[in-house]
Amino acid sequence: MPEFELVSRKLRERGWLIPAYTMPPNREELVVLRIVVRNGFSHDMAELFLRDLGAAREWLNDLEGPMPAERAPRCCTTSGLVHRG
Repeated sequence: MPEFELVSRKLRERGWLIPAYTMPPNREELVVLRIVVRNGFSHDMAELFLRDLGAAREWLNDLEGPMPAERAPRCCTTSGLVHRG
């Protein structure tokens, strides 16, 4: 699992929705984290976000090896949600 996806996951554990995107063909090696800040995002919230981002980075740096690849269950869609009409 690419490092940015792991950072995105760790931030989600703290309530932040920061998706990791890979780029199209010819730039697959480039991965970005998309951070959108709404009007009214306070200085205190920014400090909390930076604290959580730093903790995610430290967690990633402390890993002793690569994370194993995950496989989605056969019954689920890529999002993990199953629609039952």
